[in-house]
Amino acid sequence: MTTQSMKTFIVEDTKTFFTDFRHTFSQAESGDVVWIQSMLFEPGIHMESIVEVLCKAKSNGATVYILIDSFGILTTKEIPIRSILPTSKTQEVKKLNEEKRILINKLRDAGVNFRISGNKSHLKATIPWLFCNHRKSYGIVNKKTKNYKAWITGINLAEESFNQFDIAVCIQNKK
Repeated sequence: MTTQSMKTFIVEDTKTFFTDFRHTFSQAESGDVVWIQSMLFEPGIHMESIVEVLCKAKSNGATVYILIDSFGILTTKEIPIRSILPTSKTQEVKKLNEEKRILINKLRDAGVNFRISGNKSHLKATIPWLFCNHRKSYGIVNKKTKNYKAWITGINLAEESFNQFDIAVCIQNKK
């Protein structure tokens, strides 16, 4: 790898990734394609900010795709075993699920293409590591401007992910 090609790869900590992610997607406009792939989708202050930025990108004319694993639609507080018992949903879980529903509806109402992959079976909720799409990747592509930027990371779209140490490899290139 040459020195020049190394400049296209940047390792970011969680805080830097969050700031870079928000800045990049807040500037998305017509011709930009934004994609988000995450296992989890959990409500919180960081997620409200992300939803706001993605809705802005869509209103600026960008195409926005979000793919969340069906396990990620469950609230992490209700898994693994408790998910198979219908009476196990506490008030806290019900509140989190309602907050999640509101965020998803904001995205869909803005025209964001929000998809859930995989099935939502109780078996998957009980033994999620056997059936989940654990990939987390985020990016923006504009073929007209030849601007490409992506992150490959362990950071989920979940409040707890932004409060932990992780890294994101940012790949940026104008080719």
